[in-house]
This record gives sequence, C-alpha cells and structure tokens, in this order.
Amino acid sequence: LRHNRGVADLFTPLLAVFVVIGLIIGFSKTSIGGIASISVAIAALVMPTKESTAAILAVLIAGDLVAIRMFGRHADWSLLRSLLPAVLPGVVLGTLFLAWVSDDMLRRSIGVMLLVLVGLQLWQRRRQPGVVPGGARPRVPRTMSWITGAAAGFTTMTANAAGAVMTLYLLARGVEKTRFIGTMAWFFLGVNLAKVPFS
Repeated sequence: LRHNRGVADLFTPLLAVFVVIGLIIGFSKTSIGGIASISVAIAALVMPTKESTAAILAVLIAGDLVAIRMFGRHADWSLLRSLLPAVLPGVVLGTLFLAWVSDDMLRRSIGVMLLVLVGLQLWQRRRQPGVVPGGARPRVPRTMSWITGAAAGFTTMTANAAGAVMTLYLLARGVEKTRFIGTMAWFFLGVNLAKVPFS
C-alpha cells in the first residue's frame, strides 16, 4: 500500500507536467513551431533524459495529426521533397549519438542545442522580420536544403527540437503562414513516425 501511494504521489505531478507539455506542443503545432523546444526542456528536467525524448515523441505525433487535420492541405510538397533525402542520415547519426552518450551528457547536449537554436531564431527574426506573403520565394542554395534536412533529422532524434531548425528554413524561404504550418505538419508526422522504431 505504501509503495502504491508512493507511485501515485510521483505520478500526479508528472501527469500535471505532461498536461502543460501537451498544451505547449498543441500550440506549437498549429502556431509557433519553435516553442515546442520548451516542452523538451521541461520533460528532460522531470524524467531520465533518454526516456523523456521517447515520451515527448508520442505527444508530438498526436499534435502532428491535429495539425494535418487543420492545415495539411496547405503543405508545400516541393519543399518537403527537397528536405527529405537528408533527413534519414541525420536520424541515423542522432540514433548513434543517443547510443553513445550518457544520460547526463545528453541533458547537457539538449541544453546547448536549445540555446543555439533559440539564438539562431532570434538572429533570423532580426535579419528578416516578416514572412514574404505569396508571390516569389527568396532563393536559398540547394545545399541549404541538405544541411537543414540533416540538422532536422539529428536534432529531432536527439532532442525533439527540429521545430526551430524548420522554422528558420521556412522563414528563409518566405513561406506564408498556412503553407508554413501545413508543411511543418506533414514533415514532422513523417519524421516522427520514422523515429518510432529507433525510440
């Protein structure tokens, strides 16, 4: 009985934390993609780090399905095709990294990745404050698609933090908001489902 009460006492705060995480992820999937990183940081603080990335993955997939239902028809498939070939190598590298690092080192690595990604997002917003509506899309080197795909694969596998990487890329491409959310939704549903066997 005492053991069961102890488990319940631990479970209740963890459940409350995951309610907050669910709200953040739900908001990020249909609005500001990069803020899902906050939920990653919270989960890594309250759970063993490797387990937290797998737990967050289930919530992310649920969020992806909702986002596709609402915005999936607006996806830009040409952008998705340019990114996907480089994602798998990034996921494989991320899987090898997870197998190699300790839980403590992974927690620190996630912290560094999140700080770098937040810094890049702030820099991008200062450099290019708005999204180009419709019309012509700014030219981005093809190598940028490969770098973004590989970075998204690696950061999503290790820290579920590729939302910031994709946000930077889509802002650089001048993607307007509904296309932005629809493209993100399909990209992350595919990537997150591909991660399930690894996680």
